[in-house]
Amino acid sequence: MRHQLTCHHCGTPFQAQRCDARYCSGRCRTAAYRRARKAQRRAYTSAQIRRVFSERRADAETCNT
Repeated sequence: MRHQLTCHHCGTPFQAQRCDARYCSGRCRTAAYRRARKAQRRAYTSAQIRRVFSERRADAETCNT
């Protein structure tokens, strides 16, 4: 049985064999994964910078010691 779905990455309608498919192709699946990882790394890095900067001194204007 085929299911008419819309790709979560590019928005293209596609016919899937499985009802839980999210992407129209391996290329869209990979691109979505890479975008999510990039956003996750960016958020993690920002959180690390804030933590390190706040641990040094409360009145510091730069992260140089």
